[in-house]
Amino acid sequence: MRFLVIIACIFWPVFSAAQTQEAEDKGYLTELLQDSLSAENQIVSIDGFAGALSSEATLERLTIADADGVWLTLENATLVWTRSALLRGAIDVDELSAKRLIIERAPLPSTAIPSAQATPFSLPDLPVSVSLGSLAIDEIVLGSIFLGEPVSLNVAGSAELSGGEGQLEITANRLDSREGRFDIKGSYENESRMLVLDLALEEAPDGIAARLLGLPGRPSVDLAINGAGPLADFAAELALGTDSTERMTGAFTLFDDGVGSQTFELGLTGDVSPLFAPAYQSFFGPDTDLVT
Repeated sequence: MRFLVIIACIFWPVFSAAQTQEAEDKGYLTELLQDSLSAENQIVSIDGFAGALSSEATLERLTIADADGVWLTLENATLVWTRSALLRGAIDVDELSAKRLIIERAPLPSTAIPSAQATPFSLPDLPVSVSLGSLAIDEIVLGSIFLGEPVSLNVAGSAELSGGEGQLEITANRLDSREGRFDIKGSYENESRMLVLDLALEEAPDGIAARLLGLPGRPSVDLAINGAGPLADFAAELALGTDSTERMTGAFTLFDDGVGSQTFELGLTGDVSPLFAPAYQSFFGPDTDLVT
């Protein structure tokens, strides 16, 4: 959903300008777009922008830089959308695609002083509703700073965002030397704070999940999380398997502790011994119950 919001912000100034321009002025619109998106410690540069006044807009390259240099690069992006939808306050996108998205690192933090008061999670309130029928990025390259190793993957999906309610469906497949697949379907409502989550992860041996979890021998991993409920009382079922064998099942519960903070409870059962180093496997036998 965050990527959809970024793209909506990228193209929104162009949509607005397109309503008042009688002829396409590539230089003017490119400068308008760059100026609208650039901010303190964030410089946006765009090359090869075309089609702002048609149903298909394209750009050859977009970069976002801060004081340490370029941290995000988007190449060969295409947006196919319904222009008339703007008259009813909507961005109706049939297709958003790109050949490559490179994210080297996270951007430098803003120098603005953040509010000391914690605010609950909420979806962004855009001036228009956004509907994305098809998202397709042929390759996303993530720097090693995010997951401990460089990762290359493709992404396909769809999303909707309107009136504080959002839905997202994403599938990602690794393209590099290690096999992996990630599927997520979810929805969230700001007013009810209702979250629906359906997540599935499948990775071949020596994958990211096995490394981050510290699993001995780094086996293949299958992980599924399914749940629904308000964030103050969210509950999800969890199943974890390695080497095509189910290891643990249980529940994850997130709840309000009554004093303004949230805590969680994790209860799992199964044969977890293969998940620990050999020296500890005799302690964790079959049908072990773990509660946190």
